[in-house]
Amino acid sequence: LLRGADLANRLGNGGAASFYRAEARAIEAVLNNDFWDAQRGYLVGTRDAMGGADHHTGLDVAVVLAALHATDGDELFGVTDDRILATAHALEESFKPIYQINQRSRFQDLGTAIGRYPEDHYNGYETNEHTRANPWFLATNAFAELYFRANREFARKGEITITARNQAFFTGLRGMRGISLSVGQTYRSGDATFNKIQRTLREEGDRFIARTRF
Repeated sequence: LLRGADLANRLGNGGAASFYRAEARAIEAVLNNDFWDAQRGYLVGTRDAMGGADHHTGLDVAVVLAALHATDGDELFGVTDDRILATAHALEESFKPIYQINQRSRFQDLGTAIGRYPEDHYNGYETNEHTRANPWFLATNAFAELYFRANREFARKGEITITARNQAFFTGLRGMRGISLSVGQTYRSGDATFNKIQRTLREEGDRFIARTRF
């Protein structure tokens, strides 16, 4: 809608541009109010399924895919939005104990294998209460893309601000373990911590690619 508004303006149709922007604001309000679960600390991917046995967490890799496919930079729900980063962190943590491939000590240097959602039972052939889904290479590669693009956008912005929402994401990065990142602190281009976060994001992205290769 926002891109359509820009096009409408270029074509001299201000009325259509205003309408598209108004509709976009209405959608943003719904996304902000209904899909961010402050108590859980992540964006709910399938609100209608919340509470059901098949999707009780509401976590869904579709949230990360949406950020990648529907945004270009650091706009609302873009790859540097602290709610997207918080959701990515929650997703990754949820998949670590589910798949045995993530628990093999020999391969701990690889990225986490990511699936569709934690409660998924579809194994590629059938789904029932006894089956367990598998990691999905598209989802795992999506995490690599998220890390690479977040790195690029933070470099373009020249700063990274730690918030209550994204703090767990940044402190959970392997290269940042043991480093204190305080809520409210802003690290700017040239700072040692900024450079270390940037380098760590690239390294983590590489690890997801290495997991897919494996």
